[in-house]
Amino acid sequence: MSQDTAPTTQVHIEEDGHKVFVGNLSFQTTEAQLAELFSTPTPVLKAKIITRGTRSLGFGFVAYETLVQAEEAADALNKTELDGREINVEIARPRVERAPAAPRERTPRQPKGENKDAAEAGDASEPKPRTGRNARSRANRKNRNKARVSVLFMPMNLYCMCFLLFFLYLIMKSILIVA
Repeated sequence: MSQDTAPTTQVHIEEDGHKVFVGNLSFQTTEAQLAELFSTPTPVLKAKIITRGTRSLGFGFVAYETLVQAEEAADALNKTELDGREINVEIARPRVERAPAAPRERTPRQPKGENKDAAEAGDASEPKPRTGRNARSRANRKNRNKARVSVLFMPMNLYCMCFLLFFLYLIMKSILIVA
C-alpha cells in the first residue's frame, strides 16, 4: 500500500512561452501599447491585458520565447512609466489549476412553527428559546408592533373623547333650551 497524501493540484504548463506579470496598469492601456513597450528589449510573443467584461482589471501578462528574455524584460522595465503610471513587472508564477469546488448540499427549510430538534425526536415539547441576533430582532419587532398599535389607537381614543364631549354639549344645550 502506498500512502499518497499530497494534494491533488495540477500545475498548468504554459503553452505561450515564459510569461512576465505586469501590474498597476492604467485602465486605458491597450494590449498594443503593452506589446510595443515590452518589445523594446526583446521580441514579444503575446501581450494580454486581463479584463472582466470590457473593463481592464489593471494587470496583464507578456509572453517571451525564453526565460532569459523574460528575466531581462522584467529587470529592464520594472518601475517604468506607462500611461502616467509606474508599472510593476515580475516573472509570472505558474498557474495552479484548482479542483472544482464540490456543490453544497442544501437542506430543505422547515415550516415556521416547527423546531428542528423536536421534529427529529418526535417530541412535541416546547421549542428551545432562540439565541443570537434573530432572537433580539424578533423581540424588537414585537415591541415595535406594540408601539404601532398604541399609536394607531391613540387617535381613535382622542376621536371618541371629542365625540363624547360634543354629545354632552348637545345634551346640555338641549336641557337649557327646554328649561
